[in-house]
Amino acid sequence: MMGVAMAKNRILFVCLLLVVLLAVWTLPGLARGARDKGQSQFTLGVFAFENGDYQAAENHFQQALSADGGNPYYNYYMGKVCLQKEDYSRAAVYLEKAAQAGKGLPDLAYNWAYVNYKLNDYAAAGKLFEALTISEPGNVLAQYYAGLSLYKQAKYQPALTYL
Repeated sequence: MMGVAMAKNRILFVCLLLVVLLAVWTLPGLARGARDKGQSQFTLGVFAFENGDYQAAENHFQQALSADGGNPYYNYYMGKVCLQKEDYSRAAVYLEKAAQAGKGLPDLAYNWAYVNYKLNDYAAAGKLFEALTISEPGNVLAQYYAGLSLYKQAKYQPALTYL
């Protein structure tokens, strides 16, 4: 009798072990599938963005973000869509997430400064644009907005160096 009970326990143990192993092998594939879906939606969003279809781009980037909300590129491009749609408050949220998560994103510093300018935070925008004129001396728009930001703060003499 005891031998039969032990055999049943062993069979139950082996079955449970198989279920756990199957779950361990399957879950990474499911996670990879979500990442792949996010990447494909991001790619479609970039195509839509470059074609000027900002609503379609926003939809694709939103789906990409639902797959991986911490991805700096997904947040950055969603911020760029919001900039194009002149939704500066939302743009600030996504660009800030992008800045926190990733370095070296193209034009992130400029876009971040521009959002601050559009949100009438001329002190922050001015500092950011001035920093850009140093790191990117050929960036004419950064010089222009640095001057405008200083001008809007009634700092007329320093503004003249940029305008």
